[in-house]
Amino acid sequence: MMRSFFFVLVLVTGMTSTVAADPWLEDFEAATKAASTSGKPILVNVTASDWAAPCQKMEAEVFSRSDFLKAAQEKYVLLRLDFPRQKTQPEKIRAQNEQLAGLYSFSGFPTFLMLDAGGFLFGQKTGYVAGGVAAFLAMAANLETQKQTLFTLADAVKNAADGTERAKAEDALFRQAETWGLTSQYGDLPAKIVAEDADGEAGLKPRYQVYNAYNLLLGTWSDLDDFHLAVIKLNDLVEKSAAWPDLQQKIYFTKGMIWMNALRDELQAKEAFRQARSLGKDTETGLRASELLDQLP
Repeated sequence: MMRSFFFVLVLVTGMTSTVAADPWLEDFEAATKAASTSGKPILVNVTASDWAAPCQKMEAEVFSRSDFLKAAQEKYVLLRLDFPRQKTQPEKIRAQNEQLAGLYSFSGFPTFLMLDAGGFLFGQKTGYVAGGVAAFLAMAANLETQKQTLFTLADAVKNAADGTERAKAEDALFRQAETWGLTSQYGDLPAKIVAEDADGEAGLKPRYQVYNAYNLLLGTWSDLDDFHLAVIKLNDLVEKSAAWPDLQQKIYFTKGMIWMNALRDELQAKEAFRQARSLGKDTETGLRASELLDQLP
């Protein structure tokens, strides 16, 4: 009887240890080393674990489930980048996460990233993923497929002749990166496109001049003395981007974020998000606008 008792005790203790172990790494360097050794991509969960309701829903519906953990660990190195408000983090991890937030820009919590061992970003999805474990794993698998497409488009840029041909190849790469929310990887391309299409033969120079002005504003609006000036500048860019609805949608979305987060005007924010959604409700930006409209009163 005593022997059976000790057998059960050891078995239960072992099971508890297995379940309690957290498979999510928090150290970026450790994750890249694990990816290099295993050949697996890195699946990153950018979360605000103690204050963002969508993050908490993802934890309850997906990340805490044993069927997810079993399937995900077979395919990915798991990395959590947490941005809590109440929890205490080691200073090294807090500083690391702030640095990575600058490197891999994202627009909300949760955001899911797919990286290779070298830190190359080839997949990104922002927002709550409905449908539980199966839907999340399907989304992650789709992100995996994007890497080869990006490499193929990058090779086309390398092989293109200077001028119009290269501008068009760079545009194809950047537009695909925009569609997938990966422009942080290709921040130098808009300026290169303007330079390659200096004579305007490719018809790309005007769009990217507007894009470059918008991108500059993204990095400087928070330094303005009056955030209403940022809205005025965005209104001007909205008019200039009328020929390119995908770009205009991003500008409207940014306008909404400034009204909501900086100027605290929910009515103006809702109007800007509605304008963004009207330009494509099924795009990444359109979906984010819809999510925020659902959250606003």
